[in-house]
Amino acid sequence: MYSKIMSVTRYTQRTLTSKEKIIYSGDIHRFCYIFPLMMMALGFILLFPNLLPDLSGEPGGEMNMIQYYWLKMIYAFKVKYYEFVMSLPEKVQIIFSYVAFVRRHIIGFILIFISAGLLVNAYIKRISEEHVVTTRKVILKQGWVAVDEKEIALERIEGVKVHQTMFDRLLNRGDILITGIGMEVIEMHHISEPIKFRQAVLNAVDRFSEYHQRRGTPT
Repeated sequence: MYSKIMSVTRYTQRTLTSKEKIIYSGDIHRFCYIFPLMMMALGFILLFPNLLPDLSGEPGGEMNMIQYYWLKMIYAFKVKYYEFVMSLPEKVQIIFSYVAFVRRHIIGFILIFISAGLLVNAYIKRISEEHVVTTRKVILKQGWVAVDEKEIALERIEGVKVHQTMFDRLLNRGDILITGIGMEVIEMHHISEPIKFRQAVLNAVDRFSEYHQRRGTPT
């Protein structure tokens, strides 16, 4: 039994032949949203520092330990910063506070603006990029308005490699390199469950080869 299809592949579905079916579809890992979200959180902290909770005590409520220590680190930085400002002469404090207030808000707005653009870009890339294994080929479709499509027929696939760093393994994501006869290459980056995708490709190649061997036709 083939693996379930993991994402909607509307573009690819329209390009298939009448007897061709989708076996497996991979997605870009959701970790692509983390960096923009962290930038946005930092921007809001700069704009609204008073919204940061008092973390001088122990974690409580529904806050988990990771959230607690992350916010506690920011809280400690905030405390050290105010201690430094208070150690300055009074006139310097006023000038420093005013400049810091203006600069903080400008940086905060810039971070939020940039992170919003990065979030939109990551979302569009994630929903528009398709990584598909069919009964006849492997397809990589990129782009939303301008489309770039690459494909390798199953009978021409020579190898499927997965590259994962230690961090990637913890997240269960990775890069996939599919090589074909000659110069045919497809590279897929930051794919969720890359090992499953690799298995789906190899299983499709085996089934395709077995089917043609039973029929006595060349692959």
